[in-house]
Amino acid sequence: KEPTTPGDVPLVVDDGSEKEEEGNKDPEDKDEEETPPESAPTVTAMEGDLSRIGDANYRSQLMNQAWNAGCGALVFTVKEEGGRVGIPTDSAIAQQPYDGVAEGLTELKEAGFSLTARLSVCRDNIVPRALRDNALRTQSGAVWMDYDNITWLAPSGPQTGEYIGQLLTSCQSLGFDGVILSDLGYPPRGKTDLIVTDKDADKQALTTQLLQQLQR
Repeated sequence: KEPTTPGDVPLVVDDGSEKEEEGNKDPEDKDEEETPPESAPTVTAMEGDLSRIGDANYRSQLMNQAWNAGCGALVFTVKEEGGRVGIPTDSAIAQQPYDGVAEGLTELKEAGFSLTARLSVCRDNIVPRALRDNALRTQSGAVWMDYDNITWLAPSGPQTGEYIGQLLTSCQSLGFDGVILSDLGYPPRGKTDLIVTDKDADKQALTTQLLQQLQR
C-alpha cells in the first residue's frame, strides 16, 4: 500500500540517548558487556549523500558498497541542521532541492533498497529567520542562536508543525519507508537562559504535542 498520510511513514526520534548511555556505563561492567561477538556485526544501514544522488556513477558506487556490506537500507539527510531541504517539496520556503533526487531515489527503490530520511526538525537557520513568529526569541525580540549561530524553530510555533508536515508528505511521495527526526524540541546547549519563547511553558508537553501533530 502506498502511504497517503504522514502517519503511514514511521517516525523515529533521535534523542542521542545511546551515546549518553555509553558514557554512563560502569567501568566494573566492562568485561561483562564487551564480550567479543562470534562474528563481525552486520551493517544494517548505510549513509548516503543526497547532494550526489543525481549522479549515476555515485548511485552505482553506493549500491555496490551496500551490497558488499550485506546492507539493504540507506539513510539520507533530507533537511540539514542549517535548514536546507534537499528534496523537492511543495513548501514555498524550501526551494533548494538537489538535482536528480526523485529519479535517483526511484532507482534505489527499484534496486530493492529500503530508504530512510533524516530530518532536523527545530534546528534550522532558514525558516526561523523567514517566519520569525515561529522562532525561539530573546527578550529584545531578536531570533536566538546557538553556539554555531544557528537559529531554532519553536515547537509551539503556529507554522512549525505545518512546515515539517509538508516535508514529511514529500518524503512519502518520494518513497521513503521511514523518517528519523533529530533536533526535535528545544536546544539543549547554548545560552538557553536568554530564550523567552515558551519560558514558563511545559516544554516537554509542547514537544510531545508537536510530535503527535506530525504523526497524524
